[in-house]
Amino acid sequence: MSVNPSIAFAAVALQTDRDTAAETPKYLHGLTGGTPYAVSKSTASRAVSCGNRAASNARVESIEANPTVNTLCYPDVFPLYLYAALGAIKSSPDSTAGAGYHKHVITMGADLPYLTLWGQLDKGIGKTVGCRVGNLQITASGNDYLDAAISLMGIDSKFGLSEIPGALKASCYDGQFITTDCEFKLDTASADPKVALVSEASFTIENNAAAQSSLGRAMPRDIGIGQLAAGVSVTTIPDDFKQFQKMLTGSESATDVSSKVVFGSVYAKFVLDSDAKQYIEIKYDHVPFSAEFPEADPEGNEATIQFTCDSAIVRDAKSSPVTITVVNKVENYAGAAAAAMFTAKAPKASK
Repeated sequence: MSVNPSIAFAAVALQTDRDTAAETPKYLHGLTGGTPYAVSKSTASRAVSCGNRAASNARVESIEANPTVNTLCYPDVFPLYLYAALGAIKSSPDSTAGAGYHKHVITMGADLPYLTLWGQLDKGIGKTVGCRVGNLQITASGNDYLDAAISLMGIDSKFGLSEIPGALKASCYDGQFITTDCEFKLDTASADPKVALVSEASFTIENNAAAQSSLGRAMPRDIGIGQLAAGVSVTTIPDDFKQFQKMLTGSESATDVSSKVVFGSVYAKFVLDSDAKQYIEIKYDHVPFSAEFPEADPEGNEATIQFTCDSAIVRDAKSSPVTITVVNKVENYAGAAAAAMFTAKAPKASK
């Protein structure tokens, strides 16, 4: 019988440091796509004149472990991915929601934690260690569930495992965040967004991650991270051109296109389909939007304006370009790992 790709899981846990793999996962969840286990081995030859035209040697040039996780936004596991993508999380009981509910405020941190990721497709099971999130995207469209696409980079890998350890219940059966009755606000020229009619939106966290190697190594010794780019794209269904005008001029009353940067803001809130007390709230401040004027259409189809930004900015060293708040029934995510997370360790032996 051929391999069945419809039987798939991802499982994940936070590591205490770069080189110490988690023994068992903390969360197990379903997938909408992606490759939860992905290793590529690149080989190369040195050109040597050795009596004929064929290569006489071969070596492993590099090994990359770059799993991708496409999934719905499940309330228990998704904050862990957000924390791994942004780097800072503060958790506390949520008195508004009541007993058993906890609020997690996730913002940009100075560094990123490491994850261990297990991936399963049919009976093929692998494990990637020392993972950092390179890119995370949240997509909202129609009256549908929130989608997440997460790209990771790891420093070690195993394949051919007999099982994903533990006996976790998959997150698929406890609800997921949905766009039904969501709140969405936008303003292209202030930090006070107003209710907006939107057809779709996406929020992107890009860490500009890169594999770091050294002499005698095929696998990366570490995954370095660069400057955070917090991007956003919002497709509006406008009744007028006020937001477009403000983006160009800086205000509703001005008519001259401004040569100065105009900063706007976005706010979105999505609740869990099975429990409205659980929600995800996304807020971007200081967003320098750009947009194109709609095209004429003789058939009169609905006009839309897509406001986009590749990277929201910060106004001071202690602020974050994006703040994501999640209320769920998980007490915390960093836990004991937080204190040890950024402890420096010598690189492992060459592979």
